[in-house]
Amino acid sequence: MKMGSRLPWFVMAAIMMVLTDSDLNAMADKFMLIILMGFWMKSRD
Repeated sequence: MKMGSRLPWFVMAAIMMVLTDSDLNAMADKFMLIILMGFWMKSRD
């Protein structure tokens, strides 16, 4: 995951949120999931 870690995961999170801003509750859930995914990717690195 070296190349993937070069791109900040929170940048991808922001893009995902912009693409899927249907409603605030869904955005909050998605953001929490992406934060957890980011921590998992950082721990694997």
